[in-house]
Amino acid sequence: MAIAFGFELLISIVSDILLDQAQKQGVIEKFSKMILRYDKDAKFLTLNSKELKTKYHNEPLYTFTINDKSIILPQSVLFNNTVNCIPIKDFNFTLDNVRSQFRISKKIETKADQLIELLIKILGKTFYDSETLRLNDIKVISNKVCLTVSKSKYQYYLGTNYSLDACLKNWSCSLREELHTGSLLCKLNKSILANHLGINVLVFTSDNFLVLPKRSGKVNIRKNQFSPSISGVVNYSDFEQTDLPVFLKAISREGKEEIFLQKTQFNENNTYLLGLTRELIRGGKPEVFFVMYINESFANFEKSFKCAKDKDENKSEIKKVDFSKSLMLDPKKVEDRKEYYLKHNADVTNFLKNKKNKISLPLLTNILLWLEFRINEMDKHYH
Repeated sequence: MAIAFGFELLISIVSDILLDQAQKQGVIEKFSKMILRYDKDAKFLTLNSKELKTKYHNEPLYTFTINDKSIILPQSVLFNNTVNCIPIKDFNFTLDNVRSQFRISKKIETKADQLIELLIKILGKTFYDSETLRLNDIKVISNKVCLTVSKSKYQYYLGTNYSLDACLKNWSCSLREELHTGSLLCKLNKSILANHLGINVLVFTSDNFLVLPKRSGKVNIRKNQFSPSISGVVNYSDFEQTDLPVFLKAISREGKEEIFLQKTQFNENNTYLLGLTRELIRGGKPEVFFVMYINESFANFEKSFKCAKDKDENKSEIKKVDFSKSLMLDPKKVEDRKEYYLKHNADVTNFLKNKKNKISLPLLTNILLWLEFRINEMDKHYH
């Protein structure tokens, strides 16, 4: 990445966010009394950011570097697309011909079944067992990205990735302690966790506002934190239906359910895949990050949000964050790259500073990947 200017405050703020965040995703604070009723030792995800980076220190952790200063997130990088910008249509999905249907391994079946049973009781009517798309492998071949996948179930995720640090009655250790004994995650094709694909999308409106939902207290993880504009999972049905590329199908479905995004508001040409990571807190669960620029003003978008089917996952209103100073700059026309860097720095720094205590890890990752993408975009035109 080229030399940038004035990013010291950004580095400092992100470092504070990582330090302040318990990142003890501890799921289900709101269910704490019910958890105690079933098992007083049920703590599902407990390691904080520093502990995760220490434990998995040999993983290729996502590192954002500016002016010889670095921010390291508790995310292992599978594929960084901020430089090459391979289009979404060139991400090809193939069903695993050996393991087309994921099943929980007999090695952890007893523990996983207990966790699933406990969590279904806790979640009650909010539990819904969808068919999800599991990532088994990823390879880059001739500027195309090949993803090998299989069918899975949401409940398998509850009994594995979602509950790695739980140590229930009569257990000698948690799943994380049993499966991750070294400083590396298990490779995707060797992992026995559910590992379904998650998606995270920053949505910018035509008048250069970031659509920013705040998660409600009703969700199971990262409640009351700011999240990417769209976040969710890739379902198996997104892979089966071929009217859109798999990722766009998932974005379209989740976007409509969560924020009432319409197919007419976006397309392949205004949606960019920024990268894929494996989230350490959930044992290497794969997460994909995007940015999307829609052809709708924030005012119009805000009105339609009230029609979203799953709007209860977020607070009753969506926030807007003004990125006009930086988004109005065209990297093809800007000659003074110092101005370009400074305005991006100011927009991102102000956003993180103002929302500092409520930034979720997926949102922080998404924002930094997008910033890296914009800087690389400008560098290409400059050079």
